Amino acid sequence: MSSRARPAIGLAMVLSGCGPDREPRLPEPNFALDTLSSESVECDGASRYEPGHGCRSVFERQSARVVLVNRIGGAFRLVAAGVGIDGRAVFRASGEAMLAGAELPVFEGALSPGAREVHVSLVLRGEGQGVFSYLRDYRFKVATWQSVRVTREPVLLELILYEREGATRPLEDRPALRIETQALR
Repeated sequence: MSSRARPAIGLAMVLSGCGPDREPRLPEPNFALDTLSSESVECDGASRYEPGHGCRSVFERQSARVVLVNRIGGAFRLVAAGVGIDGRAVFRASGEAMLAGAELPVFEGALSPGAREVHVSLVLRGEGQGVFSYLRDYRFKVATWQSVRVTREPVLLELILYEREGATRPLEDRPALRIETQALR
């Protein structure tokens, strides 16, 4: 056993959704983010990964585009991401270099009109310098789901990762995630 004890893993969990009991109707996709190799991306079987587009359906026309928008502050680094639609994991990625940047295309493909459940699970690593370098040993999980209405018109879903403000807010309560939708023009 080493003389330096490792701190416990910090977890931040954000849940949001729709409906009276706020429970997802479909099972959450099994992202198994801890099983991904370093710097990798996986798509579901009907898609292939294309830089600049994300997981792209090989058969269908585009009716939906999903983008991860990273607005998290300097206290965190995104290290793993999983996105599911209607209980199916459509995107899994790991690695800080792979997930660096302000926007990451996640999915382009067809979604049938109607209510669709979007699940997002992200893993962040704490970031610190000097006396705060211990933060690099901490991991934070941020997850959300939302029911979104898809019409016949193309739609953009933005998965926005941001940091809640407040000098007295604990570090584990700062990472947050929301889903915004808008028509694609």
